[in-house]
Amino acid sequence: MKASVQPYYSPKLLAEACSHYQLNGDQAKLLRENSNLVFDCGDQVLRLTHSSVRRIEDMQVELEWLIDLKNRGLPVVHLVPSLTGRFFVQITVGDTYFTATCFQKIYGRKINKDDWTASHFRLLGTLAAQLHKAANDFSYPSKIVYPHWNETADYFHSRHLPEDERRLPALHDQLIDQFANYPKTPENYGLIHYDIHHGNYLLTPKQGLILFDFEMTCKAWFMKDIAALFYYALNYDPTTEALLPHFWQAYEALKPISAQEKEWLPALLLYRDLMVLGYILDVWDHRGQLTAQQRQYTDRLEKSIARRAGQLGWAM
Repeated sequence: MKASVQPYYSPKLLAEACSHYQLNGDQAKLLRENSNLVFDCGDQVLRLTHSSVRRIEDMQVELEWLIDLKNRGLPVVHLVPSLTGRFFVQITVGDTYFTATCFQKIYGRKINKDDWTASHFRLLGTLAAQLHKAANDFSYPSKIVYPHWNETADYFHSRHLPEDERRLPALHDQLIDQFANYPKTPENYGLIHYDIHHGNYLLTPKQGLILFDFEMTCKAWFMKDIAALFYYALNYDPTTEALLPHFWQAYEALKPISAQEKEWLPALLLYRDLMVLGYILDVWDHRGQLTAQQRQYTDRLEKSIARRAGQLGWAM
């Protein structure tokens, strides 16, 4: 549990949150405690988010988009309303608060290497295209401000990039300048999930793939969503590159994308490397305090950054 959150959490808080959804707090099992506190509550999953992590206004962005996608019949996690019909409940603790949200448990399994096939990437291509087509038709609620990709908390992780001879902050800024020249149209820019990877979906016997974890929802080029998906897929298995044509085959059967936009991919992958590096250095504190395993991971990221920058012809 984050040190900033720990003083505000208590079993009493969990019991109160459970009471809003008629859940048994005594049987709740903690599943995850990095940014959110996530509990297994039988057929439901309860999430508690402290206001220092995400404000309730930020969570409305995620939840309204998720509700819209579910209403369209897309394969996304189902939100469970509280006993009073609300999709989030604010619980005050001192001068702060937690936001409780509840999801229907997905009875599925994580993918394994045997699932990493052409048909799986066609499934991912179909899902991404469905999300992006739905984004084109989304009616933005008037009282909710949907952030652009460079207004989210993740964008500002670049502040944690090390200042040394590699000039990583300058490399980040160079990418931002390049992105500023990318055209924005209703066909290529809208709401995206921004974190589609094998840890954020499950395979189910009846519904196939079901996507969850919409916390990074923001406005961006749809190609940014695709780049994030490719980024994590290539990290999972570098041989994935041979499967990417199957993704494009399924995606473009539902939604066209220009050759120009596909050319953005190398820069977007490099940007994701920098964003992830800034994030983990923030979460894991300073490089001198990293464990051996954490240092190994950051070293791999830094090599990837150097390789991708070199492929783009950018000196570091």
